[in-house]
Amino acid sequence: MKYLMTMLVLVFCLPLLAQTPFDAEAERRLLLKDVSAIPALGRPGAVYISGETAFPVILSPTGERSPLVVAGSLGKGRVVGFGHEGYVSKEGAKNPQICFLVRNAVRWTAKSKEKPTILVKNAGEWADYFQSQNFSVKRLNWNETITAEMLESIDVVFVNPEHLDQNKGEVNLVKTATQNGKGLVVGGLGWGWKQLNRNKSLKDEQKANILCADVGFEWTEDILWSDNFPADITLPEMINYKNAKQYVLQNDFKTADKNIYGMALSTVMSNLVRRQEKPFVIASDFPKSAPKGSPKVIKKITIDTKVPYWHCTGLYAQAGEAVTLTAGEVKQGIFKIRIGTHTDKLYKVEGAWKRHPEISLAYPMNAGKNEVFNPFGGMIYIEVPENYQGENLTLQIAGAVEAPFFKLGSTSLEEWKNKIRYAPAPWGEIEGNNFAFTVESEYLKDLENPDEVAKFWDKIQAANRDLVDWDIKKPHKMRLAFDRQISLGYMHSGYPIMAHVGKDYVDEQANIINLTDTKKWGFVHELGHNHQESAWTFDGTTEVTCNLFSMYALETVMNAKNEQAIETLRFSVLKKLWEKYINEGKSFETWKKEPFIALMMYKQLIENYGWDALKRVFKKYKQMPKDALPKNDDEKRDVWLKVYSETVGENLSGFFDAWNIPVSEKAKNELTQLPNADVKKLMGEK
Repeated sequence: MKYLMTMLVLVFCLPLLAQTPFDAEAERRLLLKDVSAIPALGRPGAVYISGETAFPVILSPTGERSPLVVAGSLGKGRVVGFGHEGYVSKEGAKNPQICFLVRNAVRWTAKSKEKPTILVKNAGEWADYFQSQNFSVKRLNWNETITAEMLESIDVVFVNPEHLDQNKGEVNLVKTATQNGKGLVVGGLGWGWKQLNRNKSLKDEQKANILCADVGFEWTEDILWSDNFPADITLPEMINYKNAKQYVLQNDFKTADKNIYGMALSTVMSNLVRRQEKPFVIASDFPKSAPKGSPKVIKKITIDTKVPYWHCTGLYAQAGEAVTLTAGEVKQGIFKIRIGTHTDKLYKVEGAWKRHPEISLAYPMNAGKNEVFNPFGGMIYIEVPENYQGENLTLQIAGAVEAPFFKLGSTSLEEWKNKIRYAPAPWGEIEGNNFAFTVESEYLKDLENPDEVAKFWDKIQAANRDLVDWDIKKPHKMRLAFDRQISLGYMHSGYPIMAHVGKDYVDEQANIINLTDTKKWGFVHELGHNHQESAWTFDGTTEVTCNLFSMYALETVMNAKNEQAIETLRFSVLKKLWEKYINEGKSFETWKKEPFIALMMYKQLIENYGWDALKRVFKKYKQMPKDALPKNDDEKRDVWLKVYSETVGENLSGFFDAWNIPVSEKAKNELTQLPNADVKKLMGEK
């Protein structure tokens, strides 16, 4: 009987023992032996930790301290995962520090076996390295198949999971072998995979995530921007969710240590979208909630899934309060429920935070009921992937409050004036067919003409598309949001474009709805950035070619002369800039550092040859095969000279020389059949 009881205890305890949490500090010391730091390969991604038996090995060095390398257990086996597939391919094998880490990972997953046997698929450079370490190696090429018999005789599988053939059962075979005690070392790139598979679920369909779903870590869409990743031995306390949540709730972000608070908040926010958590509030005065007692509504919404990215629901989630979204049959992870317009992360900004460094969340949408919340509150959106081919999405949202939301073609102007603009949410939105923007509600309560405002910005965006020959029929909305603090500059481009609230920034929120004021350069400048293309933007012109869109859109839509749009383009100002350029010897380095000096050159071309010529230039770039596009700055300047010259039918080599823009003699010689352009006329000297 005593023997039987002992056996029963062992039987019931074995699964628990297999899932016993590691002593992370001790295990990391083994994994980081001889490792001081590893470099970024490409642009690596974060691997999120969700399980109690998983732990980070290497973290990004600043800001939110997201994991790049993680480790954990899968059944009886051990797993190490890297946030970029390059670490398990030939790029990684070239770096000694990465080699040390991979060597340690192999030994650790082999449970400290000194000379393990490793199955290496489609990674010959690593097979060579392992043999140099006196490990036994079983090599497989990409087209050879892993079998159960192979796995019996090895200790560790070393592979990029994307090289596993699901149709031949390789993913399941490797996972089962790991659960039964084999080691596994893998690398993956979540954000890169998602870019190539927008209509698939990263969590459920990426092979790395399928393999490691039960380990307690997950490849995500988050990008790690560090170039070097130190091997800190001591784990930050705030990597633990319970510690992080307690710290955030008990400390003021304005007075707490930025590094500690930043990591704690990042841990909390990344956990919320992946675990079932009861709603709670993080004390904050931004982005605020609607007044207490504001009525909650139930609203049915249909989303046009042909239009990608964010769809505003016109609803606002109160800080720390649950919102229930009910969807029909949807594939998990394709659509997202976003709460919060303000997506800029401020972990790395210098100086004091004016609001919490992260306040927006995006939950994967599941079929049926989805209960979501944001501890800060925020506008509610549905995110649709690009090029989605399915049916429109119909859903119901309950538990949110109404926001001032005008959607061109859907919202009744009468209903807007009588009711909608007075909705209680602190933020509202104006949405056209090409452009949408989010502002504080106080700016919308007196707005009588939201339809005209929406149409105006539609025209601005249509002009941008027209200039650069974008497909006007392709559904796509640009978006802008105002924020108390942003990650970069006075404004910055992106999705959404970000701008500052407050009178200190010329009250841009008032200006975006004022259709008579021509001072809209900043908005259209950032829109221009969103339309720039690398092929015709060389060093020194990043802040220049975007302004071509500012000039064209404001001239086309508002009939605004350049100097009306921005004072820097007044003749007197440009004259002084030109004189300075001359006095400094027409230095190309000066040209590259002074955007409005460089813009003068483009302006002269437009004034002499017209906007239609520039449109034809851009169109020619569109028509070039990808392999014919210029690859570096020297080629970009040469191709710009040649394409513009051939488009206008005149050799512009002399004009480029007059501005001292370096172009090759080869490029100039290819244009000798064209008549020379009148340089003095181009430069306004006659």
